[in-house]
This record gives sequence, structure tokens and C-alpha cells, in this order.
Amino acid sequence: MTHNAKIDIEKILKNGENELFEFKKAKDEFPREAYPTISAFANSCGGILILGADQENGEIYPLGISNRQKIIDDMFNGLNNPQRINKNLITNDDVMSVFYPDQNTELLLINVRAASFKEKPIYLNGNSKNTYIRQGSGDYKCSERQIKAMIRDAAEDSYDSRGLIDYKLSDLDSESISTYLDLIKKNNPEHPFLLLSREDFLIKIGAMKRDRVKGILHCTLAGLLMFGLHSSIKEYLPHYHVEYIHKEDFLLNGKFKDRIIYDGTWGEDNLLTFFTVVQEKLFLTLNDSSAILEDGTTRAGISKLKIAIREAFVNSIIHNDFLNNIGIKITSYPHYIEFYNGGSLRISKYDFFKGGHSEPRNHYIQEMFRLINICERAGSGIPKILDAATTYKLRSPELESSFEFVKFKLWDTTVVESGLVDNPTEKEILSFILTKTLVTRKDLDSHLSIHKNTTLKYLNSLEDKGLITKVKLEGNKYHYHLKESPHMANYNFANTIYTLLNDLSNN
Repeated sequence: MTHNAKIDIEKILKNGENELFEFKKAKDEFPREAYPTISAFANSCGGILILGADQENGEIYPLGISNRQKIIDDMFNGLNNPQRINKNLITNDDVMSVFYPDQNTELLLINVRAASFKEKPIYLNGNSKNTYIRQGSGDYKCSERQIKAMIRDAAEDSYDSRGLIDYKLSDLDSESISTYLDLIKKNNPEHPFLLLSREDFLIKIGAMKRDRVKGILHCTLAGLLMFGLHSSIKEYLPHYHVEYIHKEDFLLNGKFKDRIIYDGTWGEDNLLTFFTVVQEKLFLTLNDSSAILEDGTTRAGISKLKIAIREAFVNSIIHNDFLNNIGIKITSYPHYIEFYNGGSLRISKYDFFKGGHSEPRNHYIQEMFRLINICERAGSGIPKILDAATTYKLRSPELESSFEFVKFKLWDTTVVESGLVDNPTEKEILSFILTKTLVTRKDLDSHLSIHKNTTLKYLNSLEDKGLITKVKLEGNKYHYHLKESPHMANYNFANTIYTLLNDLSNN
């Protein structure tokens, strides 16, 4: 328990409720209506519950608490009662007492961490049907399908490791296996796996297993997905679906320039063939002069943006829940690429953007991609993507997730080129800010050779469009910079709060 912390509570109240923050009245007891929020935060991305505030007409007002210790005792009595909630994820270090600037209004901040996929579902009243998720600023009961998906996630570390006793070498595409061997040879001609028989090779990489009792060689789910024949994959997974679309515009039903969906003309639609064919098409849509080797996969000479695209693509594959009916869909739009896959995000969005660790559903498939130098260690992909966005000054990547799907949007243009502005002067202002990062109105007056009133007109227009923001750094002088996307702004703000909580608990 920490208190009197230096924290910008006014900013938190001003931001209002959203997927990461919830406010509840709590004068002298812990509110029962806060338990669904705790369940929802734990089953989603985590969040901060603030006690002692209320919302009226869309605004949050600090009401304060009058008995801090009683509220805390009430909360922990409930959290440690299995009939109230099945698992308690909150400790003393997650509770922080803060004061509104008047120093008379005390509030309690409770950090509810996201449950790991192995801990979910977090439910109430001894009944898994009372499982909640956080969507926007609300708490909603999960569907039976969502609850089953969480239970399935908790029960298995890796979906693709299961052995398929009825699926043999004949269910795999020989040409796909040969392609994979060629990729290993190009990356490492002396690799010892290249000396093995085909069957032993497939066992080594986890694509096949040998039954220890009967001695029968059979496929793993990873092997079937990576190298399988279309008919064999669909026989085991009727909802299996992979697709690529190159759209000419942003309309839902707009025309497309190109489409890859199984039709027998481009090979079997296993993951290796789909990845190699679609990756080449994605690279061709970029205005990038970086050299790339003929195989389209090796890292030598590939630009950061191409690496970012590849990492996002592989993420969609290794995190996909192949047991649901969504599959994998890659859509190339005029200014961004959207990576869409089934299954929930196994880590919080905060941890997703932070990078450093990951929890893929399909470890065997991940290792197969790693062997041909397509991906590196778990958790390294997102930092590479963010590095590319920073290097090329691209619009920030965007993430949308639910228990049904994950959708990741990677922009391949700057905010200037993204089609959000048509006015040449506004484009020039954005370009100048991109170059300098932080500018004043006088800087722009001089750069554009126009009157200050004209400069202000365009600056106000760009502010109204949500593309730039201003900050007062010295005296009355305003500096302008590009505005963060709502996604990144939200997580960066939450990051500040989480960091403060961690620092205080460690001290």
C-alpha cells in the first residue's frame, strides 16, 4: 500500500473512463459493482480501478473516500473469497492512495493486472458463466464460446504440438518440403539437418512424430499446417482459411487488384506456401529500393520496413487459433497493410507494444520459421516494427483485439502521404514537423514565407483534424508536434501509471 504519490490525478480524471480506467463511488466500503470490472480488466488488458469518483454528464468528479482501511479490508475479504471471485490477482502493492490537488479529497487507485492466459478465465460467484471482458468503457459478460476459448488456452501451451495419428507423410506436400529444405540450404549450406533422410528431417523439426509403442510415424498439427495438402488440412480443420487481398480503395466491397485464396493454381494453401507467395506480393506493393535476395526471405539487404511486414505476418500465423473459424487474412490497402487472425491476444496490449516477450499459440510453427531465418526470439517482432515506423516516420501501428480476433494495422506511409490532407501547404507543414519533430509558428513563418495569421490558420486546421498538437515549453511560446495515434497515446499514458506503481512497490 502506497499513498501520497506524485501522480497527475487531474489528467486521469480528465481522460475519463476507457478500456484501461474505471471510476467507482466508494465512501466507506468497497463497492460490489466493482467486481465485474476487476474480472473484465483481468480477462482483458488489465486496468486501473479508481475508487472515490463518479461520472455525471460525461465528466468525472472526485468525491473522495472517508475510510481508506475499511475499503481496502472489504476489497481483500472479497477477493480472497473463492465464492466471490475464483482467483485474486491484486496485492497490497497494487493499491495506491492519492489526493486531488485540494489535498482534502483522497482517492484509491487499484492496479488490476491482466491475467495470463494460463490463469483465465477470472469469474465471479463460483460460476464460469460470470466471466467478464472489457470493451471500451464497459464490462460485458463473455459468451460461452469465448469462455471455452480461454479454458482451451489455459489447458494447452502449444496447439500445434499435438500428434495426428491418422495423418501420414502422404498428407504432406512434397514440393513444400523441398522448398523448405532449399531455404535452409540457402541460409546455412552446412546445416546438419540437410544430411538426414526426409522422415528423420521432419521428425527433427517437429513436423512428424513416431509413436513410441507402435513405431508408427505420423504428422503433428504443426507439420500438417506448415506442409500439408489442402484436402488433408481441410479434413482435420474444416474451418481452415488463409487469404490475401490487394484492395484498390478502403471500401468494404471495393474492387481488388489481386487475391490469393485456394484455387489450385498457386500450390497447396499450407502456411509455408501461403507465406512465401503473399510475402513477395506485399514487398512488391512497397516503394522501397532495398535489395532482397531471390528467395524473398533472408535478412541480408532487407529494409526495416520489409522486416516489419514480415514480423507482422509471422505474428499473425504463430498467434492464430486454428481451432476457431476465422483463419488468417492479409489485406493490402493503398496506405497500410492489415493483418487479421483468429484468437485473442495472449498478452496485454501494454506488453504487446512494449515487446520483450510473447506467448504464441503455435511454438512448433514458430520454430520452423526460425530455422529458415524468418523470425527470431519471441517478443522481438513488435520492437522491430516500431523501429521501422520511427525510422521512416510512418503513422504509428494500430492494434484492435477481442476474444475472437486480433487485427494489426501497419502503415507504410507517413502522415503526409496517408491521404488525410489534400492542401499543399498543410502537407508542407506536416513534412517540416516530421523533419524537425518540434517546431514553433515562427519556424513555419520563415520556412513557408507566409504571414503568421496564415500559418496559424493552417496549424488550427491540422489541429482540428487531430494530426498535430501543441505544447507550451517556455514562456508563452507554443511548439507543435505530430499527435500520437489514440492507440499509442493511451498505452503510453497507461505505461506511465504502471511504471509509477511498480517503482513505488519496489521502493
